[in-house]
Amino acid sequence: MKFEELAYIWRGFQQSRVILTAVELGVFNKLTKPKTLKEAARSLKTSLRGTEILFKALTSIKVIKKSGKKYTNAAMANRHFVKGSPEYYGDFILWHASTWQGWSNLTEVVKTGEPLARPRDTKSLESLIMGMHNLSTKRAPELIKAIGMGGVTHALDLGGGPGTNALEMARQMDKADKVTLFDYPETLKIARRIARADGKGVKLNYKGGDFTCDSIGNSYDLIL
Repeated sequence: MKFEELAYIWRGFQQSRVILTAVELGVFNKLTKPKTLKEAARSLKTSLRGTEILFKALTSIKVIKKSGKKYTNAAMANRHFVKGSPEYYGDFILWHASTWQGWSNLTEVVKTGEPLARPRDTKSLESLIMGMHNLSTKRAPELIKAIGMGGVTHALDLGGGPGTNALEMARQMDKADKVTLFDYPETLKIARRIARADGKGVKLNYKGGDFTCDSIGNSYDLIL
């Protein structure tokens, strides 16, 4: 490995932090149309100086571009970082942002051997579950088709998180009699919202609990 390659690895967190901050601030949602620095800062409610520094960094890694005095998203950013895009991954990025402080404490964890105490955080849980949905949306149809739902009348998506696969199972069943999504109650709250938004015409059953100690039910033809 050359020194330049090694340096790229240890400096990788800098580019990562730039993208995480941009997603947290909603930069890409604002740059679907060209904006000047002043227009962008006003829209984002950020300082002009801070916005300029961030935009220079984003331009250098080619996720936004500058033409004259205006900035706009690169095609890749429009595809993956703008809410509403079929290939939106912003929620998953927000979950990674929520782990930033934990990774920053790695040195102390290695010294003590003790895991980092992480309080339950509703916001980071939502980012994780929505991020899982971001990643699964395109994959679910092929996955469920490969499994095959012919003849299945009662399927269980065990620990299914956002319910993306459960929704797709229901869509592909010959008779969408029953598909049950089993996960923690707090996760199911998010899954229900996803189903209302993305599962129109599809009905799921929900069962909350911890599958390591709670009953998951029975009479399933298929458990995923």
